[in-house]
Amino acid sequence: MSQFKYDGESERVIATLGIVVNTGDVFEAPDDFSAYGFSSVTNNNKKVTAPAVIPEPSALPDATVGE
Repeated sequence: MSQFKYDGESERVIATLGIVVNTGDVFEAPDDFSAYGFSSVTNNNKKVTAPAVIPEPSALPDATVGE
């Protein structure tokens, strides 16, 4: 795995990695990762670890449970 930096200007979804990146974000990806607006980096500035998956409303906890 290598680290890459997003150099673009707006938020971008990388579906194959399950992440959302913003300008300046650094993340790990396979060594052969290549896409417009991304550059390879050697040091870690800001790591993106959260997946870009938003839970379905039915998967959210019910606030009235246990009352």
